Amino acid sequence: MDLNKFEYILCVAQERSFTKAAAKLYISQPALSQYVATIEEQIKVKLFDRSVTPLKLTLAGEIFIKKTLEILELKKDLWRELQDLSDNLVGNISIGISPNRSLYLLPYFFSELKNIFPNIRVEIVEKNSQELEKGILDGRIDVAIISLPLTNADLDYIKFFEEELFLVAHKNSKYSKKFIEGKVDFSLLAEEKFILLKEKQKLRSVIESIFLKNKFIPNIYLETENQECVLEMISLGMGIGFTSNMILKNKRWSDNIEGFPLKEEGLNRDFAVVFKKNKKLNNVEKEFIEILKKNLNYSSY
Repeated sequence: MDLNKFEYILCVAQERSFTKAAAKLYISQPALSQYVATIEEQIKVKLFDRSVTPLKLTLAGEIFIKKTLEILELKKDLWRELQDLSDNLVGNISIGISPNRSLYLLPYFFSELKNIFPNIRVEIVEKNSQELEKGILDGRIDVAIISLPLTNADLDYIKFFEEELFLVAHKNSKYSKKFIEGKVDFSLLAEEKFILLKEKQKLRSVIESIFLKNKFIPNIYLETENQECVLEMISLGMGIGFTSNMILKNKRWSDNIEGFPLKEEGLNRDFAVVFKKNKKLNNVEKEFIEILKKNLNYSSY
């Protein structure tokens, strides 16, 4: 069996649909279905239960996928070790990050990484934290930038940054003019319109804990999945919201947005580069971590 074709069956298992998997793999649905059927005929067992929607793995399918992931990980480890022996390193690295942070973090560091390893190909996978963790475990993502704590014990990490949370407002807003130096005063926020990230995002859960601790019920004007949208609307004077020092330093927002520190215990979050436990990091991954540490040191914030 062609080792690369293992990924075809893995994709079907992940998408739970031949149609979706075929679109993702850029092949026709009949060709993918025929390939899987041929494999099933060769091994004399069914990998998928086609009588249900979405598709479901059979017991044989679960065993096949488990071993497939192990085989693909061994293949990836082989290439890592061979590539590390080369002075002119080539290959791929897939880096996971949330869509709300990729714009503010990755572009500034890739030029440095590319200078050191000019022949590498970088793939960015933008997902939420839960999906990033799953992608690492599945072998689809090499390393990811995720806020701690993690939800899976099979993952390891290296911390590189401590994030501090700020309430942000337009520099000419009413709240900005009333600000009491040193701490956000929630008693002044009753009439303010809040622009927040949607629920199920980690930052939103932290914000909800702040509201609860201060016995404050916000007037939520708008919710969005995009941190950039939050900041753009605040920069236009449409409301107030929250962001981190990691993002607030971006020059795009510095002219119009002012940040006020939330000096309360337990709000800071550690960010880490996350990878599968017992994984041997290659030279590119090690260098990427060092670049993050160097550019996001605590003293610069």
